[in-house]
Amino acid sequence: MSVLLKRIMSDNDMLLTDKEAAEMLRLANHKTLANWRCKGKHKDLEFIRIGRSIRYRVQSVRLFMSNHMVGMQGVQK
Repeated sequence: MSVLLKRIMSDNDMLLTDKEAAEMLRLANHKTLANWRCKGKHKDLEFIRIGRSIRYRVQSVRLFMSNHMVGMQGVQK
């Protein structure tokens, strides 16, 4: 885990760039986030537009991950 990611994981109000949010989500390519925004996918991943820049709150990324967690319901042991 990178030093940046360790710092990110401890501050809910910090604003992340596309690259930082993609790293937190473990996406292979940060452009995936731009594709999702453009296509209207995953509208529950809130972002902030500051001029031409896009930023994500750490808290919003965490909530997105929590909302997309897949449980083990119905799986037999």
